[in-house]
Amino acid sequence: MEKDIERWLGNQLKKMGCIYMKFVSPGNDGVPDRIIVLPGGGVIFVELKDTNGKLMANQRVQISRLRKQGALVFVVTGMPDAKLFVEDMERAIHGLSSTRVPKHCNTTNH
Repeated sequence: MEKDIERWLGNQLKKMGCIYMKFVSPGNDGVPDRIIVLPGGGVIFVELKDTNGKLMANQRVQISRLRKQGALVFVVTGMPDAKLFVEDMERAIHGLSSTRVPKHCNTTNH
């Protein structure tokens, strides 16, 4: 379930020193679910979906709009993607040699 993924992801990211917030923007339907503020101030937007979830048209539009401005926006689908996302964030936070954008998070065609 999406709520279970949200809770688990939040707990993991908070352990890494991130701020994990629910994002609601009145008048801007389709914005990503969550904002993650990394140690050091980097900001990431995350849209969470369960394994059967699909992006709605307004979500694709908002994600595209944010990315055009240079924002980092990821779509995380299901618990396996959430676990990979956490691993990648941990490497990024700790400055390890991972500079790739996780392929599982880099699509908007879910």
